[in-house]
Amino acid sequence: MFEKFKNFDEMITPGIIKIIYWISMVFVALASIMTLVGSLIAGEFEGVLGAILIAIFGFLMVRVYCELIILGFKAVDYLKNINRKLDALNDRDPFNDY
Repeated sequence: MFEKFKNFDEMITPGIIKIIYWISMVFVALASIMTLVGSLIAGEFEGVLGAILIAIFGFLMVRVYCELIILGFKAVDYLKNINRKLDALNDRDPFNDY
């Protein structure tokens, strides 16, 4: 386990991104609730609409941003799998396949 961590064979950033995702979702929810409560106290309808928009677009943007970061790590994993399969194919003797 420590050997993989030391040699950067296993990435820890995807796990950290998941934690950041949930923390960001809590912040978006709190911002939306605070905007909603503030607008209700002030009696402004625009604030209620703003709170709904903050919730919708905030949740969406946090999700898309985190997915884009994790997509890079997934692409590297897929490329490693392709490389392993190509190495396995190159190790075979092509003349014995017939």
